Amino acid sequence: MQCRARWRDHGGHVNSQAPRLEAVYLTVTGILLYLLADRLVVLIERRAGRVLEHRTLLFFVLLLSLALVTFALIRQLLPAPAGN
Repeated sequence: MQCRARWRDHGGHVNSQAPRLEAVYLTVTGILLYLLADRLVVLIERRAGRVLEHRTLLFFVLLLSLALVTFALIRQLLPAPAGN
């Protein structure tokens, strides 16, 4: 038996495209956040005037912070699955 999640838009209509659109939004957002975090690390290094020793850790913290906030906003703005 196949179970497909059905999503409702804000008007209460079933929207079977919502899960696919959410995946596209999150993927594109993830790519953009990756590029933004990289640019921020480069900017911080320029201001410091040197290559930072823990550059990878800084990148990870920036990317994780940006992703958590942005993905939470996306989930708030997208319609909830039907039945929730």
